Amino acid sequence: MLIGTAGYLIQDIHSVEPDKINFPDKPLVQGKISIRQATTLYIVLTSIGILLGMYISYYIGYTSYGMLFIASAAIPYLYATSFKNAGALGNFILASLGFVAVCIPAIFDLMPAITPDNQLQQARIFKVLLLYGGFGFALVYIESMLANLRTYAGDRRVGIRNMTYQLGVNGTKKMILASSIITFLVLLFCIYTYIDNYKLLSYLIFAVLLPFIYFIIQVAYLNKEKWLHQIKILQNILKIVYITGMLSLIFLDYFQIDSYVA
Repeated sequence: MLIGTAGYLIQDIHSVEPDKINFPDKPLVQGKISIRQATTLYIVLTSIGILLGMYISYYIGYTSYGMLFIASAAIPYLYATSFKNAGALGNFILASLGFVAVCIPAIFDLMPAITPDNQLQQARIFKVLLLYGGFGFALVYIESMLANLRTYAGDRRVGIRNMTYQLGVNGTKKMILASSIITFLVLLFCIYTYIDNYKLLSYLIFAVLLPFIYFIIQVAYLNKEKWLHQIKILQNILKIVYITGMLSLIFLDYFQIDSYVA
């Protein structure tokens, strides 16, 4: 949470000029909080987050795992300072944070507990968590393209060469729609393949699949005249899908996923 919050701050710090055009009423940064204050807060939050992660790594006896938290902090920093101008590669790098954020709990919880007796069971659970990591990656990737679309006017003015700069507005919209449909189909396949508990299936249908279908429909009907308002709504829907999707991990544990995961 601390590293993620710091990641948003570093994005704001390095987006002051385009944000003056895209979000003139935005209080951060240089509104209520100056760049200097935001930078100090970024350093503090990142340092605490990394130190806590390294302490947990030391506590469970796997100090090398602390590098995962350093990598998590480096991803948004590298995107904000270097890869924002790298087009699709920048979106890919930023989306990897969604994968790492899901896999860190899996690595810390499962890896130290693996024994010869439970190795097969742990491998099954880890496979499911990797699928969740892929789901997180896909949603962050789609959200990053939406953000590029939303900030296109200001980014173009200051010369930021992101995905929308490369593909154009219509090309980016098509890429968002195609990525969303592919993610939905893969998600549908995974649910069909791995889930046979009706309570969990009902939750996934109503809390994840239906909002995602609504999201895809809204992307298909994006209207350039109402661009900013619509994209903000789409980003919020995507956050809801991400949260409800990750919350299903609790139900996976409750319904004992090892009993039905192939």
